[in-house]
Parts: sequence; C-alpha cells; structure tokens
Amino acid sequence: MKEGFIFGGVRHANLLAEIRFDGLGYRQTLRAYEFVRPSFKEELASRDIEIRRLEVFFSRFRIVLWLRLRSGTDRVRDKAVLARAVSSLCQRFCLAIPDTWAKASGLMILVDNEVLPVSAGNLVAGRETLAGNKTIMVRDTQHYWREMARNKVFIDNDQREKRIRQLLHSAASSLGGEIVTSPIINEAVINCEQPVARIVEIASELLDIPEILALIIMEKMRFFALRAAGDQLLSKAVFVCNQGCDPPDLNGELRQARETYAQDLLPSLPQRLQSLKSLCYLSKLGSFYDKQQRLQKSVLSMASQAEAGQEVSDLARQASQMAKLDITAVTCCNHPEFLGHMGAIIALRAGAPEMVASAIIEHWHPSKYSRKLPHTLVGALLGVADRLDCICGQYYQSEFKLSQYRSVKNWFDQMIAIIASVPLDISIVSLLKFSLSLYESQGLVPWRTKDLDYLLKIFADRLYYYLLEMDFLEDVAAVLTAPAPDNVFVVVQKAKTMQDSGLENCVEDCAEVCKLLDRICARDYNYEEAAREFLEQPEEIDLFEVYLGAREEVKKYLQQRNMEQALTRLAKLKNPLLRFINGVDLDTNDQPLRFNRLSLLGEIRQLYHAYGDFSLL
Repeated sequence: MKEGFIFGGVRHANLLAEIRFDGLGYRQTLRAYEFVRPSFKEELASRDIEIRRLEVFFSRFRIVLWLRLRSGTDRVRDKAVLARAVSSLCQRFCLAIPDTWAKASGLMILVDNEVLPVSAGNLVAGRETLAGNKTIMVRDTQHYWREMARNKVFIDNDQREKRIRQLLHSAASSLGGEIVTSPIINEAVINCEQPVARIVEIASELLDIPEILALIIMEKMRFFALRAAGDQLLSKAVFVCNQGCDPPDLNGELRQARETYAQDLLPSLPQRLQSLKSLCYLSKLGSFYDKQQRLQKSVLSMASQAEAGQEVSDLARQASQMAKLDITAVTCCNHPEFLGHMGAIIALRAGAPEMVASAIIEHWHPSKYSRKLPHTLVGALLGVADRLDCICGQYYQSEFKLSQYRSVKNWFDQMIAIIASVPLDISIVSLLKFSLSLYESQGLVPWRTKDLDYLLKIFADRLYYYLLEMDFLEDVAAVLTAPAPDNVFVVVQKAKTMQDSGLENCVEDCAEVCKLLDRICARDYNYEEAAREFLEQPEEIDLFEVYLGAREEVKKYLQQRNMEQALTRLAKLKNPLLRFINGVDLDTNDQPLRFNRLSLLGEIRQLYHAYGDFSLL
C-alpha cells in the first residue's frame, strides 16, 4: 500500500496542467489527445503516484489534465516528482508529434495554488491562461474553473457538447425545423470552447441545386442544415462558432456551386465520352474511358459467375457504361463527395432506369466520404469491379510504393465489405486473373503469375482483419485465411460454423488430426497420390477407403455451401486415422510402401485444408 498524500495535513492534492495551442486542426487535436492521456498515465505509474481521479479535456486551443491524487508527507519531494512527470510528458509529446507540439503557445502547471517548475523548449510554466481573447492570471486550480465558467468557456468536452446541442435545438425550434444529423457536431465540439449559434439566411433560389450537393457544401463549411416538417430543407442554416466569430459566406459558395452545376449539365453523352477519353487514369495505363471499358467486361463476368440473371446483367452493363462520366464534371472536382450522385443525374437525363442511377451512386460506397455499403446487387457488382480495377492498376503502375500500398489495402477492405454484405458467392482468384488480363487485352501491360500471388497475399491479410472486426475469434480467422482463401462468402460461412457451440467437438477433432499430421509428414515435401496396389495392412486399406468416401462428400458439401456437414464429415476421419497411425509402420525400410503411406496422409491433410488449416487452433 502506498503512503498517503498529506499536503500540509490535506490527504489529497489537485494538479492542473494546461498546454495551449495556436489552433490545431481537427485530426491534430484528436491525435494529441490520444497520445497525451495514456502517456501521462504511464509517467504517473512509473513514479508510483497514486491517482484518485484523472480527466483529460481537449479542444483545438488546449489540452487540460485535471488530476486528483494522493501524496506523501514531503511536499517539496512530491512537487519535484510531479514536475518531472509533466516535463517528461512534454518531452515525449515534442518527440512523438513534433508538428503538433510546434503549435504549442503556453504552459500552466499548478498544484493547488503553486506553480510547478516545468519548462519545455521555449515554454515555461506560469499562471497565465486564456479565456477566448481574454488573458487571466490564475491564483489556484479552483480559481481556474471559476474563471472559465464566468467567461462561458466550456473546458469539459461533455459539457461543451451538451451546450452545443442545446444551442442547435433552440435555434431549430425557433425556426420551426429540425437539425439535419451531421458528423460536424464532433468538429464543433473541438473547435468551439465558447459556443454560440448564428442563424444564416439562404437565398431561396440557391436551394434548387440537388439537395445532397447543398448538404455537402453546408457540411464542408460546418453549417448545420435545417429540415422542415415536410422534409424540405429550410432556407436557413445554423453555424456554431466561438463568441465573437462570424460565419463564412455560405450564400457565395452555394451560388458558385449552382453556376458550376448548371454548366456541368450542358454536355451531351458523346461529348462526355470524348472528355473521358482525354482524361488520363494512371500513368501509362490509359484513360478513364479505358477504365470504364474494363469495368463493363469485369462486371458482366461477375454477374455471370454469380448467376445474377439476364435482367441484372443488362442493368450492370448500362451502369458500367456511364459509371465514370461524372469524373469530367467540375462540380465533382470541387466536391468529390458528389461523385456518383452527379453520375446518377447524368444517367437519368440520358434515359437510364432508376436502378442504373442507384447503382452508379452505390458503386462509390464505401469511401472516405461515406461508410455506406451498396444495397442492390447491381451496385455491389459495379463496386467490386471498380475496386478490382483500381487494385490491379496501382500494382501495375509501381508494384506498390507505401502510399499506394495503403490505398490497395483500403480497396481490398472495401471490396470484402461489399461482397460480405450482399453477399456475393464469387471467386477472388478468378476475378483478379480477369482484371489483370483486361489491362493486357488493351495492350497496356502483360500480367504475370507473381502479380496474382502477391495480390492474393494482401487479400488474405485483409480478410483476416475483416473476420476479427466481425468478432470472429483470432484462431478461427487464422485457420480460414492461412490456406490462400478464395471466396469471402464461403470463408464467413465457415467461420460461423466453426464458432457454433454445438460443433465445438468437431472443431477440436479436426485440430487434433491436423496437428498430428504435421508432426508425421513434412509440409514442404511434394507427396504423390497414394496408390491402392501398395496398401497391405487392414488399417491402411480401411483409411484409404474412408478417405475416398470422405473426399467426395466433403467436396459435395463445400460446393453446396453446407459447412456444418463438411466439418462434421472431416471430424469423422479422426478414428480411422488414429487406427492407421497406431497400427502401421511409418518408418518401414520399404521405401515405396513408406512413401505411399505418407502420401495418403498428405492427401488427407489437403482435404482438411480445403476447409481450413486447423493446426493453427
């Protein structure tokens, strides 16, 4: 038990540490918070400082550490220990996130009413802080909180968010509408320590652009849109900012977008296709028109493999022929979040069915602008085809620099999520082969076996992490992705079966068998097919016959996607296998006989691997 803190007879003390900044970006603020909280806990723990309560508050202007702790009887020593902990934190911060620390503008470190002697770079801890633009000299930790409350500065993130939501609700109620749900509430909480709500009037003619485009612009400018009871956008918006700030020119931005959008509607379909031909896709890999041609072939191949039917194939063909036309629109260059929506508008104006327009929108999902997934088969097929083409294109361009490797991982993640959500029962190997060959068929680059192997390794890695995100066990994910997985739908079905509590014994039996086989016969040896004429003893003849029957049944069950029966049938191989191992000499001097027996075991292991590598359990 650590010795109790006694600061002059008081059994606890309050530490207040504030690091001020000259306005961090949103992501900078989040990263700083995520670094500071665990790092400060580590510094305290390493010095045996017992914490009663630690809270960390943050905004783009400051990070505040509020610590209630116990102390020993030596006040001078305790202050020195706390000073070293805070100094070490600042040094770690400076080294870990130098770009963020470069914006640090002030330090205030107090223990109750005393300043701790802390310095970091050119910053020296003092009593000075800011409440908006007002400078305050802080007497003690309680005085800090009183002054912040008096100046309506919300240091506590929860209280700040509550206040902002109250302001939004009050503004919406006064205008007879409701706030459109938006993720910018998170940015408002980080940006606005002294939040106030400003209502901005929008010229009614500026809202005749597509609603989604208006919402995109408002969100980018951090305006909260308002919707009336009839689901129409109101010609007013709410801007949350710090006291004394003015909202940006929303009307000006909407007016410019309206003019640009009107110009983007003018070109005819042939003109758009001609623009697409002149727009380079990737260096030495053709134009966006070439990409759109590849998408058409790829999506039709997938529709055939998925047995989607003629109607879906026809819709997929139409959607792929117009999927990338909106890339030529200036509106989409200015607002890439509008990609897909602009394409849908172009398609509808050209007479395409609603299903085609929906698929063009959906094939952009998910992306960095949206976490949505396609909910139609046509949209899913087009989305998978697009990502496959991006993956192969980036690989051909440079065989992956680091930044492109990240992009390819993201595309695989998106593709896996799309396939699993629909779901699509399709072979990734055949899709990658086809996508790689399309570049070759256009005379761009030839594809090689090593290209496919490398991409499949990345796919297996991303599928493993997808299974973990879906709350499957780590061992199960390893079992199903180790032997080169080929089908997302099949792997997910296998994972569900393996985690069925009623099949736990079957899984254990399969794991025992695979581990036993690995101990007996090496994986790197190229075993030939076992020959019946070399079988002598009853145990090996029995195992051979059982294996032949099991091989056909397991193959049939896997083709039928009956994973429970496949797993159960594999588990039944355990007993005849154990009889074989216990009754047959695997070290006989008769080489043909010995290799035949090992080949039989190697074939059985391959049969198990058709489901998964159970030895990893």
